[in-house]
Amino acid sequence: STEIWVVASPDYIAINGEPKNPADLQHFNCVRDTNFRAGNAWHFVVDGAPQDVAVHGPILVNSARSGRDIALCGLALAYCPDYVVRSDVDAGRLKRIMPGVPTLKLPIHAIHSNSRHLPARVRASPASSPPAATRTAT
Repeated sequence: STEIWVVASPDYIAINGEPKNPADLQHFNCVRDTNFRAGNAWHFVVDGAPQDVAVHGPILVNSARSGRDIALCGLALAYCPDYVVRSDVDAGRLKRIMPGVPTLKLPIHAIHSNSRHLPARVRASPASSPPAATRTAT
């Protein structure tokens, strides 16, 4: 699975500050991603209960990488899968915002054709081996 992180650039934070809790997001420019069913809301878990928080901002994207790029430019907060922004957070180009507040977790699925000519890196992936009950003879 992958976790969704709220991130911002150090420049954005220096100018605008940073939210301390999900309710604070109403005071910040946020990238809205149409890939999420509720593109105008970000999902959190607050006091053990799921909470959708309305976000606002003039920038609408349909790609987590675009949201990341906008955050890197210092234009807004972004809500991106950890695998898209982890290297930027590790390098200090982005900062994870509210890391103690759980966010949406999404499953990751790997789909490929049943072919004998799969690249070696796909065959070596744990995701390429279906559970024993669903394996087919070749």
